[in-house]
Amino acid sequence: MTVTLPSTMTAWRKHKGNPTPVLEQVPVPDAPPSGFLVKLLASGVCHSDQALLDVEDRPHFDERYTLGHEGCGEIVKIGDRVNDPRFHLGDRIALLAVPGCGEAHCPDCSRDLSQLCPNGQHHGIGQDGFYADYVAIDARGAVPVPDAVSSAAAAVATDAVNTAYHGITRRAEVKKSEIVFLFGLGGLGFNALQIVQSIGARVIVSDLRQEKLDAAAEKGVSQMDIVPRGISIPEFVSQQGLEGKIDTVLDFAGTNQTFRDAQQIVRRGGKILCVGTLDRKNELDMKIGIRKRLSIIFSYGGQYDDLVEVLDLIAKGVIQPQVETKGFLEFPQVLKDLCDGKIKDRVALTCQSCHIPETEETNMPPLPPYSYTGPVDCAIPPDKTKLVGKSVIITGGANGMGEATVRAFAEAGAYVTIADVNEGRGQEVARELSPNAQFVKCNITSWDEQVRVFEAAIANSPCKSCDIVIANAGISRASGDDLWLLDDPSGPPVKPDLRIIDVNMTGSLYTWKLAVHYFRKQPDVPERDRCFIITGSMVTWIDSPANWQYTCSKYGLRGLMRTARRSSWEQGIRINYVAPCYIKSAIRSPEYEAQLTSKGVEFAPQEDVAMCMMRLATDQTINGHSLMITPKSVAKEGFMDAGLDDHVEEGYLKQTQELQLRIIEDRWVPGWSKGRTAEGALRN
Repeated sequence: MTVTLPSTMTAWRKHKGNPTPVLEQVPVPDAPPSGFLVKLLASGVCHSDQALLDVEDRPHFDERYTLGHEGCGEIVKIGDRVNDPRFHLGDRIALLAVPGCGEAHCPDCSRDLSQLCPNGQHHGIGQDGFYADYVAIDARGAVPVPDAVSSAAAAVATDAVNTAYHGITRRAEVKKSEIVFLFGLGGLGFNALQIVQSIGARVIVSDLRQEKLDAAAEKGVSQMDIVPRGISIPEFVSQQGLEGKIDTVLDFAGTNQTFRDAQQIVRRGGKILCVGTLDRKNELDMKIGIRKRLSIIFSYGGQYDDLVEVLDLIAKGVIQPQVETKGFLEFPQVLKDLCDGKIKDRVALTCQSCHIPETEETNMPPLPPYSYTGPVDCAIPPDKTKLVGKSVIITGGANGMGEATVRAFAEAGAYVTIADVNEGRGQEVARELSPNAQFVKCNITSWDEQVRVFEAAIANSPCKSCDIVIANAGISRASGDDLWLLDDPSGPPVKPDLRIIDVNMTGSLYTWKLAVHYFRKQPDVPERDRCFIITGSMVTWIDSPANWQYTCSKYGLRGLMRTARRSSWEQGIRINYVAPCYIKSAIRSPEYEAQLTSKGVEFAPQEDVAMCMMRLATDQTINGHSLMITPKSVAKEGFMDAGLDDHVEEGYLKQTQELQLRIIEDRWVPGWSKGRTAEGALRN
């Protein structure tokens, strides 16, 4: 098995002093002599990730490191000194974040406390972890994964299951004959429940969330062993006749209240296992502890042999970790949802590379050929998590609805490149949204300046990509339209200034041409996109006297969309058209807006334009549509499908459209293979 490795990879990183994760490109490590280079397949998300982000400084932590301490991956390279016959290229392994140094003189490793060793690797805990495409790990931290165990389950097993298993079986030494009381049925606690059940002990459960209690019932816990919400723990124990009978309390919540209750309800000579840490300081009643001769046991992490046994139990179906999967780029939102209590169980990020191979072209997942399937459902809100880590170019993004769109995409986690002639305002917006926005001064009528925009966008993207391009820059009649001017009939005709056509049409065609070029460098992974959106206008469908060049340009851009949609799918490119109506703007005086309002004009906010753009950008099934921005009195979402780009009724236009598609060969031309003349024309 031979694997060609990239030189760089994408990783979610902790930067010293920054409480938010940073997505960036870092070098791909090599396999250590005594270990492996592993391509990550899944990485579990944990509350500890947020705790690590919130840590201001720890002396032994790296200034910058990759987060993630629960992982499962595939061996892609083996170190020279590894001769363990269990491991082969292509094998899946579960990754212990803290395997210890393994030295005989180590006071921790020599006492079977490898997870406490300060000298070994600490993946995701001050040193590079598993939220990346690849990781280098010592063989001491690699455990073979049985075929029956999914990569997501194996990843969370390394911590969420292993920690519970070690605490229950090694530290508390729970036996079949015991009665066990379990506080907390979260990510670790629900695994603890299944571990106790596998031992055969009776288990009583308590949790503040009814859905967790219901899940425990589904796992076979009898109703008499489920503490109803709202009742005090000592009262429940008394009612059930359990006073003096509870052998072990497993505190996977770790609040002051659960710790106090544990001391009250455990029998004399009983055990309290402390794993949860929701409260950092809990009250110990010394008289109770001494008089009852309690054993209060703390437990942290798990060890290699524990994980081997855990994976075997999962493979046999004895333990079934509750885990859902999310995309690698969704990490910040997943972590926020986890900390906000919106995620019931555990989440594993599916780790798919953002790296762009060093080839001229890669293949995206194919789009279907364009066909009309009905209007876009604008009531579906955009899934903003799909914008995290995306690289977005917005021309004309320094003001107005362009600026509103820049802000919306940057705040959703995209990396936005603003291309505009207004350097002062563009720089100001970029500084405000940094690091998710940058400004590149650009007159879009200049091909070379637009090339610099695309190159800058790719350089600034953590994935070195260009996913979404919004051709928004344009000017109106206010810039001067010579076609509207009447020349003196007694004099010579005056050549008109066609600057509106130059900016709106030629500039946007440059943007399209460059977008096609750079889109085709995208990696073949679901996290990437090839989305082109044109800012058009409602004048595409209505007469607008005196808007000669402006109307021509917007008609032309809609024509570009309708033409390109018939072949863009061949390159995995989506193209759509957004047509604003009257939009509120600071460039108009309040008096002028009042005048327009008095004539019946109803304005739409700029934010609706941004929301419409996001709806198109986050749904990879939308291609070849025109959406209109309308007042909310027309469409409650602020936008709607125009439904005017397809001939659905039988008649001559529909027949001619079908005929045109049959007789015109609308295929992309590989110009580089034919060669070009010095002027740029294709050779015959």
